[in-house]
Amino acid sequence: MSNAEEINGFIKENDKQKVQRLLEQGTSVNIKGSSGWTPLLTAIGSKKEAIVQLLLEQGADPHLRKDNGCSPFILAAIVGNTNLLALFLEKGADINEMDNNGFTALMEAAWYGNENALTYLLENGADANLKRVVNKEQKSLHKGGATALMDAAKRGHENIVQILINHKANVNDCDNQGRSALLHAFSQPMNTKVSVIRFLLNSGAEVNVKDQDGKTSLIHAVKMNQLDLVMCLLEQNGIEINTIDNAGKTALLKAVENNNYEIAKLLLEKGAKPECEHVKEAERKYNQKLVELLCQYGGTPTGDRIPDNWKPHSEHWGEKLKRLNETHRPLIGRLKIFIDKEYKIQETSHGGIYLGFYKGKEVAVKRVPKGNNKELVCLEQLRKNNHLVRYCGYEEDSSCSYLCLFLYERNLEEHISNIKDVTEIQDMLQSIFLGLHELHEIGFCHRDLHPSNILIDHEGKAYLADFSGSLKLEDSEDKEGLIKSDMKALGNLVLYVVTRGTACFQPDRERDVTEACPDSVEDFIEARDLVNKLMSPDTEYSSVIDFLNHPFFWSHTRYKFLQDVGNENDVKMRTEDSALFRTLNDSHVTMTKTFHPWGCKVDQEVLNDMNRFHSKKKIYYQDTVTDLLKFIRNLGAHFDEKKTEIKEIIGDPCQYFLKKFPDLTVYVYETLRHLGKGYIKHFPNPVVLFYNCMQLNNSGMT
Repeated sequence: MSNAEEINGFIKENDKQKVQRLLEQGTSVNIKGSSGWTPLLTAIGSKKEAIVQLLLEQGADPHLRKDNGCSPFILAAIVGNTNLLALFLEKGADINEMDNNGFTALMEAAWYGNENALTYLLENGADANLKRVVNKEQKSLHKGGATALMDAAKRGHENIVQILINHKANVNDCDNQGRSALLHAFSQPMNTKVSVIRFLLNSGAEVNVKDQDGKTSLIHAVKMNQLDLVMCLLEQNGIEINTIDNAGKTALLKAVENNNYEIAKLLLEKGAKPECEHVKEAERKYNQKLVELLCQYGGTPTGDRIPDNWKPHSEHWGEKLKRLNETHRPLIGRLKIFIDKEYKIQETSHGGIYLGFYKGKEVAVKRVPKGNNKELVCLEQLRKNNHLVRYCGYEEDSSCSYLCLFLYERNLEEHISNIKDVTEIQDMLQSIFLGLHELHEIGFCHRDLHPSNILIDHEGKAYLADFSGSLKLEDSEDKEGLIKSDMKALGNLVLYVVTRGTACFQPDRERDVTEACPDSVEDFIEARDLVNKLMSPDTEYSSVIDFLNHPFFWSHTRYKFLQDVGNENDVKMRTEDSALFRTLNDSHVTMTKTFHPWGCKVDQEVLNDMNRFHSKKKIYYQDTVTDLLKFIRNLGAHFDEKKTEIKEIIGDPCQYFLKKFPDLTVYVYETLRHLGKGYIKHFPNPVVLFYNCMQLNNSGMT
């Protein structure tokens, strides 16, 4: 027996005298046994607190770790000993230190359900949202990224889940497989608890998030044959009952495969759509009762035949779809298509895009040479995104592959003349920005942003399409360059949209943005600034999502933004040594702006009226940016109290100031952005806040 085995054995037996004797005889207090177990780690793991004290007195290293990186502090959390946690913190432990697998003390306390230890750690500054950090190889396999909340949910520790959420744990964070705490709660069926699921949902858990296999919590609950869990999930507003996983299965099909009549009935009552394969599966199981139930809700054993009373959903393609439906064509798998110019939607470099019916539903079908799976690989990973073309399925024959996509009404080139106002422009571009961000987040660049590759649905919403030229970012040595190339093309796309197509889409040539976007364009100052930033190779913006904070998207909130900044204490009190005051009033920057000087540009009757309020103290408005912002804030706050003649001069305060000083919003925005996080609170774009919190759960790659 080795010295390490001997001393560790005496520690486990709680024989303090023999431990003391071995140390006196020369056994090292930091000797390592199998897997790196030191005497101190053995004492902690065996819950021998007195021997821990003895070993520390004898010089045991409180930071010496096991081979897997587990430290004495982390091990104390595993056994749930708050006294030892406090002791090792005093001896210099980092409260967020990790082992080799990215586990922190808080994660271990959550995993093992050690409530007191967890509470102690949180109260002493442990980060409730820290994710498991793993090496590059592990991350490439989508390992790691889990949080303490996910561990607690997986293990079914309801009290731990509640404590973590009460300490601001993000209920919608995802691990590197795209799984949220809600999905983790289903990952170990023996530990899955309805109470945990319900608490997560009541705390705002996204019910429709998918895991790496495309399965939602509802599909998992059905797979487990848990009627109470299914009922709990179906109570949630907005639950998507007919979601298809990566294997092409819905919750209803899983219920039928499980031969579970009660769950199938519940799903059908809540709106699940039965298809031919559901009925056939029930028939294979000789469950006539289930067959009758499915047929009662519209299921049919006759396949994907389009019903006699069918009406096309598409207005634009409706008549052609009717003719295609009436034309007899042999099916390619579950796809009906007629390769004829009458049914061609768009020419492509390979085989064209045609109208078709897939599983009885109208689709757009992209033909590509068989074996050319590049776009299919990309499309398979897009199922969980909201602003990219919707992928429906795939068929092939002896020579071609057929990519079945949701059928949209037209592309942006065809739709551009139908755009009505600047709000529609902003909504459309926001969708395009989010679509490109989603594509980048799942690890692809587009490389062919073009108006013909932006598809528009019947509600006028935009979706990014055509990934035939897309590249995996990880396969490139110039990932940043590819992303910036997409951004530059996006800048040209913005020009094209804001000018209603008069600025031709020319992504490969340098543009004079001022010439291409004249003053007649609505919000031309904001539009030019956004385009210039997108097209600049030196842009400070690292992600497409960052641009959604830009004032271009604030048409209804720019005035409030200026008022809010005018309400900052450093602005109101003229705090000259503050960074905000100094930077806003930088004369080298402001001297070329429309608001320099501003006092002579507002109506003098209005300025005199506002100065009258300060006449006793003789603190009049000065020609500084900060005083202009204070002026805007004060006038807005007291506008209703003004005399009729002042109100008539001003009209709408928002339009008054934005027309007088059209470049003020962008200037203040840029100033605050460079000053940092303390002022970003004034940026009024909720979409960016949502994505920052969610970390694009849908990506499945985060």
